[in-house]
Order: sequence, then structure tokens, then C-alpha cells
Amino acid sequence: MSHNVCVLYGLNEGPGMGRKLVTSLKQAGFTITKNPSAADIVFAHSGGCLLIPVDNRAQLIMQVGTPY
Repeated sequence: MSHNVCVLYGLNEGPGMGRKLVTSLKQAGFTITKNPSAADIVFAHSGGCLLIPVDNRAQLIMQVGTPY
């Protein structure tokens, strides 16, 4: 069973910062999506934590460096 994963970056980060994470997830069989509402797993960093939609279907939400 493949899981959809969404990576939400902070204001000063972007896909370049998460390249290794995304590559590893793809190699492990995960599907990457840009839609956090459709993701089973959400990784959010810094300001990306504020972009997690209230109405989501995520089974796991990991927040790293949550802003104050």
C-alpha cells in the first residue's frame, strides 16, 4: 500500500532543502503530493507548520521547528 506524503517548507526553505528526504521517500515507495489535504503523511518545517489545513486526512503529521 502506497502512502501519499506532503512536505511543507518554511518561508526561507524549499524543495532544494528537502531533496534528500523526498528522494528517500520515493525510494521507499511513498508517493509525493503537493496537496496537504490529500496526504496520508505530512512533514512540515518552520512556517510550513502554519500551512497544514484543518480539514485533512493525514494519519501522521510531523512538525519540525514549529514557529512560535
